[in-house]
Amino acid sequence: MGGGGAVLVTLTLVAWAHLLFGAEPGVQVVNRSGQVLSGLRVCGETGACVERERLWPHQAWRVPVQGEATVQVQGEHVRLATEDGAARVVVGESGRVAWTE
Repeated sequence: MGGGGAVLVTLTLVAWAHLLFGAEPGVQVVNRSGQVLSGLRVCGETGACVERERLWPHQAWRVPVQGEATVQVQGEHVRLATEDGAARVVVGESGRVAWTE
């Protein structure tokens, strides 16, 4: 493979790695509860909200939000700041928010 081909392969791998592992701005809700979660809602500073009816076990849901966000999971509200990029809400085995990052 020539020098140009090697560069193209490297750039392609870097782009895929960023898509798979890069932290995009917004909120990610991760379901580690082992049960189907319902009543999920993420609201941004402007008051605009996005809802999801169900989040299956071991699934994650990413919502692009800038600034502060409020996350509602099964009636529990969590306020997060996404100023530094991505924020994460992890729902544990109890079906309640286990931690935020």
